[in-house]
Amino acid sequence: MSLSIRLAAAEDVPALEPLVDVSIDRNQRAFLTPDEIASSRAIMGVDHQLIEDDTYYVGDVTGRCSIPRATPPGSERCIRTRTSRGAASGGSS
Repeated sequence: MSLSIRLAAAEDVPALEPLVDVSIDRNQRAFLTPDEIASSRAIMGVDHQLIEDDTYYVGDVTGRCSIPRATPPGSERCIRTRTSRGAASGGSS
């Protein structure tokens, strides 16, 4: 088995999403209740902007995306939510 690190591509998102979900769940168990973890999914996840900016890396094991790069809390899902409520995506209300 070989591992290579490469830039993530839009095609990797379906493979990344379940890995990020597991990461969110397991990394927050010691700090949050199950309900709080479920709520955090609204602001955490695969950051598509980092993929577009070529700053999101994955570990690729024999052609299968396997290791997501950690993204900062409040990824694009937070921006999309604020934008959908009418606030500017730049953070101003």
